[in-house]
Amino acid sequence: TWTRLSEIAGSASVLVQRGMLEEAIALLQSALPLDDRYASVLLANIYLERNQLEEADHCLQTAIGDFGDQSPLSLQSRIWLGMSRLAWARGDRIGALQHIETAVGFALQMKSTRFLRQVLAQQARFWIACDQTMLAARWSEGGRLDLVSPQDHERQFEMLTYVRLLLHQGEINLSFDLLQQIDDLAERQERYGDLVEIRMLRAIALTRTGDQKAALAMFLTALDHGASGGYVRVFAKFTDEIRPLVRRAARFAGYGDYARRLVLTLDADSASWDTAQDRQSQMLSSREIEVLRLADAGLSNNAIAQHLFISQATVKRHLSTIYKKMVVTSRTSAIASARQQGIL
Repeated sequence: TWTRLSEIAGSASVLVQRGMLEEAIALLQSALPLDDRYASVLLANIYLERNQLEEADHCLQTAIGDFGDQSPLSLQSRIWLGMSRLAWARGDRIGALQHIETAVGFALQMKSTRFLRQVLAQQARFWIACDQTMLAARWSEGGRLDLVSPQDHERQFEMLTYVRLLLHQGEINLSFDLLQQIDDLAERQERYGDLVEIRMLRAIALTRTGDQKAALAMFLTALDHGASGGYVRVFAKFTDEIRPLVRRAARFAGYGDYARRLVLTLDADSASWDTAQDRQSQMLSSREIEVLRLADAGLSNNAIAQHLFISQATVKRHLSTIYKKMVVTSRTSAIASARQQGIL
């Protein structure tokens, strides 16, 4: 049974790389009688990309089943990785960050370096989107990525995460060079599904240079590869730059329905992101800044409480409020964000 399931999972992975998401779904559905939990996790990832959130949620709940924390580590990590992406798609940034930390915890206990790298790269993508550049930069420094000749397609997700960081930092030239090499390899290997994200990022890079004509032409090739499979979530990060390209693409024959679906997703994501940004932009109170400074100095909750003549419960309440305002989930992340914003 496990051998057959592995074969199906491998074949489904190839179909996804080729952009054949419908076919991958059908194949994985045929594997549900073999192991509905593992197959459901794989299905959830595809449904997430297609923005079929209810289907993805159902699959993840099936994978969780009645086993809870008693599930195998490999399954647990994949479940919480999926839960983090689902929370993000629904606009729950805090939930996403919490779930990805859980996924990292389980992945660290596994013996799969490759899967751990993927989970850490997904966490870095969340950090980039939350403007936690220092944390994302720290991830990139420890990733040991080959920036001279990035020919290992198994590390493509990490490499494209790094490209997203470069774009966020305004390093357009280096992102151009890396994307061209990654694109050439994917084209040669006929990984058309992978080309959706690659070409989308290339279009963004071209937009940053002001070459709108070339950006649109590149973006149309991303839509060509993404339309048949129903790719959606991959476009939902660079909303301000993607939305004009999608609307221009909608004027071309054959792109209308797909483009309208993307616009709806981008608008929904923009609304949820604005809410998160509003929370982050709320000014920290003087007391909250004081608590954060003491935490930055290495003081424990108890020490902070004694220093400020307040209870530990009050310290915890202040920290919880700080995390919500800064859209982070830990003391380390809050301190890093505060340093980046000049608060500390």
